[in-house]
Amino acid sequence: MEVVIQQNEIKSQILHNYLKQTYSPALVNHLFQTENYLQQELNDFQKVNEDSDQLEELILEHKTAISKTVKQLIDKIQSEQDKMKKAETYKKGKKDELSAIQKAIDSISTAMKETCSKIDIKELNKIGQLPQGMDQFMGKLFSIVYNEDQSKFNWIEFKKKVFDQDKGSDMQSRLANFQFKGVNQEKENLLLQMKADPQFQKVFQDPKYTRAFLDIADWISFVVSGIETQRKKDLVHQEFDRIDKEFSARKVELESYQKTFEFWNSQLIYSENQLIFLNKLKPNIKQIESDIYKSKQKLDIHVDKYLTEIKKMNDLFQKNI
Repeated sequence: MEVVIQQNEIKSQILHNYLKQTYSPALVNHLFQTENYLQQELNDFQKVNEDSDQLEELILEHKTAISKTVKQLIDKIQSEQDKMKKAETYKKGKKDELSAIQKAIDSISTAMKETCSKIDIKELNKIGQLPQGMDQFMGKLFSIVYNEDQSKFNWIEFKKKVFDQDKGSDMQSRLANFQFKGVNQEKENLLLQMKADPQFQKVFQDPKYTRAFLDIADWISFVVSGIETQRKKDLVHQEFDRIDKEFSARKVELESYQKTFEFWNSQLIYSENQLIFLNKLKPNIKQIESDIYKSKQKLDIHVDKYLTEIKKMNDLFQKNI
């Protein structure tokens, strides 16, 4: 009996030593490592949670700045579109004005051609000697139509070349096809002088010369009117070109603003999506953080209970031994 008791005591001592020296320290160490791991995980998720708050603030600041830029671009685009509409309306008005002026020029040109076809070459050819002062008048006409120095004009020679050789058809053709555009100042001054020439008015009112010079007088009036109308067209065309270039420049500028808006608007949408994703993620982070904290609390309780039970067991072995 004593041998059995002694053997049991030896076995109890061995078990006690094993539990005390090997199993319990290893298990305690494992439990503390687990606790440390949970604590580290908790710290990490707390850091993630803090970082997510900071990130949200940064994204909100970024979104606010981008929103301001987008708003400014929207206002600028709207302003440019309004200016383009006004420019387009103004441009259309000038285009319509050009069309109306061109119709007036065409009408004057048609009337001028009809007048030239009615010039009475025979009546002009009947005039042997031009009335006083009419040499200068016809010299000016000669200079305008034939681009010659008016000092070279000679009525007798003129009649031979112009009226006798081709019955005045070349002269009529030149008069009929006179171009209003590009008339130099010298020719325009000559035409204005001819139109206002008091000597011509005096001769023209003489029944002997009225028929011969009637259509030439009308031609001069048409040409002066045509030149003035052409000048008006040129000025309007210059303004049309100016507004057209401005319109084109505004169009390019507007397209640039629109592309810039598209970029920043895409950045704004990206920021909004980031916030949506972050707001969805944050509750999960907080939940994981809470779960880890609860697990750590349970582990702490378990460790405390285990250590208490180990102490009790150790005391029990000590008593039995």
